[in-house]
Amino acid sequence: MLLGLENVLIFDFQDQEDIISNLDNYSDEIHYSKFINDCMLQYIFNKKHLIRDESWESIHNLEDILYRYGI
Repeated sequence: MLLGLENVLIFDFQDQEDIISNLDNYSDEIHYSKFINDCMLQYIFNKKHLIRDESWESIHNLEDILYRYGI
């Protein structure tokens, strides 16, 4: 439903393997470092990893990553 709204942008970073698979990017089990926060802000500013109706590839990328890790 949100994808149809003109004033809403949805970003998805969960398939960024270089970020999610590097444990040095996290300060504990659920919090990431300031560096990752800065990266996400840059992605948002540059509209990278923006989800659109036709761009659900990130879900497939995430499925591939999870499969490789045996999850």
